[in-house]
Amino acid sequence: MKTTKTLLCALALAASGAAWAGTVDGRVASIVSGDTLQVDVPGHGQWRVRLAWVAAPARRQEHGEASRSSLGALAAGRAVRLENPRAAGGEWTAQVRVAPPSARCGNAECPPTLDLGLAQIERGMAWHDRRRPGQPEPAATDYAQAEFAAKIRRLGLWAGKNPSPPWEWRGPR
Repeated sequence: MKTTKTLLCALALAASGAAWAGTVDGRVASIVSGDTLQVDVPGHGQWRVRLAWVAAPARRQEHGEASRSSLGALAAGRAVRLENPRAAGGEWTAQVRVAPPSARCGNAECPPTLDLGLAQIERGMAWHDRRRPGQPEPAATDYAQAEFAAKIRRLGLWAGKNPSPPWEWRGPR
């Protein structure tokens, strides 16, 4: 009964466009796409979470599966921290952090310092989505610089001549 009430509260928050102050910890259950995860949140069920300020190619779009695989290599089955998650339309958006794959923490739990959105952009697996409001200035600068560096180095989706961001590839909604 308690689980049902908790789940109903989480769904009500998600449906209302609510924000969760601070951070929420969870574990990645699955990788949906290059910018979306299913996260098990203890006491709140499974949340579908999009990386904030990031747009990856659609799965059927060129580089879509590569982007999904890249995110999987960074996050599949790992503990994550959702920073300032916001819900809209049944989907959460958050800046998502994970312990870096190269971290050697021994028996202690590694701190989640790697920003998955920034990592996807650095790898050339996603665009910096400037259309979404609310990105803090230091992060906006980091994301823009990472996208520029990936373009210059022709990484991932930037290896193509003129990659189309997913909002153009799908067409207007």
